[in-house]
Amino acid sequence: FIPLRLMGHLVEAEVRWHQGEKMAELIIFENGETKSIKIPSNSLEVLYGDDIFYLDSPAFLEDNVFYVPVRFVVELLGKQVRWVDETRTIEITHKNN
Repeated sequence: FIPLRLMGHLVEAEVRWHQGEKMAELIIFENGETKSIKIPSNSLEVLYGDDIFYLDSPAFLEDNVFYVPVRFVVELLGKQVRWVDETRTIEITHKNN
């Protein structure tokens, strides 16, 4: 899991929080299009455009920070993530790298 605001920065997306629905939203601008990923807190469902995807573990809010599963969001955006044991870090790259 990674804080959503950090994820937004890494994938160059705007992050919005919808307090009434307890839902975060990533707004992605690419190739002249605007895409939206809506991630409710404590739910396995994620809405990407008109499609519903399911998480293995729900995103959650803790101490005013919203955490999302890094692999799911990154791969949904057409990128790949890998864990580097030696440095205990993740690398996010385009799939063609």
